[in-house]
Amino acid sequence: MSEIDCEEAERRLHTFLDRELEDAEIVEVQAHLDNCEECHSKFRFEASLKRLVMARSSEEGASSSLRQRIADRLKRER
Repeated sequence: MSEIDCEEAERRLHTFLDRELEDAEIVEVQAHLDNCEECHSKFRFEASLKRLVMARSSEEGASSSLRQRIADRLKRER
């Protein structure tokens, strides 16, 4: 297993959150997060934000235009 730096961990963060990495990559990112408080803090923030967006955009009260704007914004941020 190779070690990754903060830049690489951040680059993979969203695919890690989306569970789209290969098993070996998951191990690398998780190992980095376990040993880097700064990156782990970013991970917690991004995970919380993702849960909030998912909860808000799936509520019946959220309009389809709001859901689309959020999805578009998330795509641009990646």
